[in-house]
Order: sequence, then C-alpha cells, then structure tokens
Amino acid sequence: MKKFTALLLIFSFLTLFLPPAAAGEVKVAAFTFDDGPHKTITPALLDALAERGIHVTFFVNGKNAERYPDIVLRAASEGHQIANHTYSHSQLTKLSDESVLYEVSRTQDYLSELLGEDEYLVRVPYGAINDRVQGLIDVPIIMWSVDPTSGRVMSSDRMRDGIVNTAHDGAIILMHDTSQANLTASLEAIDLLLAQGYTFVTVNELFEIKGAVPANGSIYRKVAGENVGAFFDESHLETHWAYDAIRFVQEAGIMEGDARGFRPDWGMTRAEAITVLHRMAGEPTGYPAARFSDVTADDWYADAVAWAVGEGITSGISKTQFGADRYITKEQFYTLFERYILSTDVTLQESVEVSTLPGDESVSSWAYPAVYHLRAYGFQSAEKTARFAPKSGMTRAETAEMIAWFFRENVSA
Repeated sequence: MKKFTALLLIFSFLTLFLPPAAAGEVKVAAFTFDDGPHKTITPALLDALAERGIHVTFFVNGKNAERYPDIVLRAASEGHQIANHTYSHSQLTKLSDESVLYEVSRTQDYLSELLGEDEYLVRVPYGAINDRVQGLIDVPIIMWSVDPTSGRVMSSDRMRDGIVNTAHDGAIILMHDTSQANLTASLEAIDLLLAQGYTFVTVNELFEIKGAVPANGSIYRKVAGENVGAFFDESHLETHWAYDAIRFVQEAGIMEGDARGFRPDWGMTRAEAITVLHRMAGEPTGYPAARFSDVTADDWYADAVAWAVGEGITSGISKTQFGADRYITKEQFYTLFERYILSTDVTLQESVEVSTLPGDESVSSWAYPAVYHLRAYGFQSAEKTARFAPKSGMTRAETAEMIAWFFRENVSA
C-alpha cells in the first residue's frame, strides 16, 4: 500500500466553519460507523444526517461495500468520509502477516477503484491490535474514545445515554450502521449533543480542526488540542471560494452574518432558506398566515413562510409541519429556488447543454426537473467538488453563489 503522506495535504478544510467562542465553549467530535454499508439502515442514517447537515465517517467492510457500492457512492457524494474496516471483519491478531495485509489491501484497492482516492484510514475489527499487526498497517489506525456498548448488545436508550454521558471535545465515537437500535441511539444522541453545543465532523476534519497530521501506523483514539481550523474568526474570509458572492448578498441585504460571522460553510435551515427567498422578493406582506403547527405569528420567519405558501414555493414537510429548524438539502433548495423564479416576472431561457455529473443518480425524482432547469439556465457552482451531492446540506456560501448568479446574470443584465 502507498504511504499516507498526502492525506491532509490533499484534504481541503474549506468545507467547514465553526463559530468563534470562548475557550472550551466549542466542542467538536467525530461520529464513526462500522461494519456497513447495510441495505436499509445506512440509507436511513444518510437521510437523517442530511436533515441535520452533519457529516460522519463510515468504516466499511469490503464485502459489504462490494455488495452495496451505490450506498458507498451515495455516502461519499453527500460529504461523508469513507474508511477501511478490513474485508471480512476477521480478528487480525489471529491471522498471518499475509492474511492481515490481504484484509486491509483488498478493501483499500476496492475503495480506490470505486471512489478514486489513494488511501483510506483503517480501523481494526474488535479493536484487536498488537505490535505485529500495527507494524503491518502503514496508514493511520483509528480507534475510539467513546464506545457506549463495549461490545455488548443493549437497548437504544442505554446506547444513547452512554454516548451523551461520555462525549467530550475531540472524541471519536464508535457506532454501527447495522441495526435499528444503533440508528435510533445515534440520532437521539446527536440531537441531544447538538443542543449542548457540539459540532460533528469527519475524522479527517477532526484532525484538521485540531491542527494535527495523523502519522502512518500510529493509533488514534481521540484528537486533543485547541480548535485552530480555518475560518474560526473569518479573518481570511476573502480567500473563500464564494467570497465575491458573499459580498454581493451582504451588500444587497439578502444574507447577513451574526455575532459569529457570516459562517459560509454552515448549513441553511428551512426557515433561513425561505427568509432569504422572501428578501429576494422584496419582503412582500399581506399573505394569510400559514397553517403550520410549528409556525406561530411571533416567529421571525412567519411572514416569509406565509409568502412562500401563498406563492406556491413551499407546502411544508407535511400538511401540518413546516420544519423550520431542519437543514435544507441541495436538491430541496434547488426546487424552492426554481419555484421562486417562476413566481417572478423574470423569464429564463434554457441556453446551456446540460451534462450529467457524478452523483446525479441520487437526485430524487421530484427534484430532478429543478436541478436540470437551473443548470440549463446557466447556473454552475464554482466550488471544486468531484460529485454533485443532492442530499447534503446547502451551505450559506452555496446559497450566496446561486443568489448572486441569479441577480447578476438574469436580473441586472
């Protein structure tokens, strides 16, 4: 296997922004999921993570990755990190040197062929490792500092409480995307810890945030240290790929920052997305209040929701729920944005030949027309990504970029 020397040189941390805070206030941890992908559990987990705008790390077994390559591709396309949990989940300390190398390299080779990356972090099955096995693995070895089960079968409630009670800044949290109990416990724990101020990232991002470079063959159970990653204080915001668009929306009063800054790489909630579209329309009023049980007249986004419902831009996530605090995905925002365009006097022409991007296969059927039309109208993101990730969160930077494109190319022209 090739050395892991280029891991963080290649990795770009401009996909993440954390708010400035007093020392000890920001807590960052990495959720990791072993043994998948699973036919039903992993897609359900991906759906839930997309709603929350959270990225995790999947330590996949080679056999399962070969069985469900589309799920691995989907996870990667939505911004999650893929890592190596050997091929058949054998206990490496009981295998010969040759078999250890086979278990690691077969999955490494398959993932390289499937995803195009050179190297993948490794986690040994059962956490079983000795000096001999460690010496055979020439990439960083990722263990964990939070394990709510310690290998035992238990209820989702006990797992959830185990995560919440032992979570800490810099933690690497061990879970599995192979059972409903793991799924339920993980999502409930994530929601509880988000309320405590946690930010969840991939393992690679955790190293980057802590200013650490993982060494080949070394074992990591957590990543300690201060948070020193990019854009903590936005002192170099002008280097962000979407800086020109960010300035445009700020000067136009369409998108603003807060005490924590503009937060370019944070996700957008549905309430924020609708409010931005409402501002683009000039903040019209006089629409009947939307009949959603989770939107009251006192909510800061109430007028925007009433306008959006009245103009046919949104109908909520159900007949009774708007879902204000849910993070909006790219395909959802593309759909709302096209509906906004149709509500204006601007007529766009499909003047660009649309080419298929990697990841398009995971665009929902209801969202595909909007994705197609916006590309045909000439919108193309300048962000350098290898795949289109329709179910990942729409960031504030990506939102600013689309707004700036619309006004510059179609309204002011």
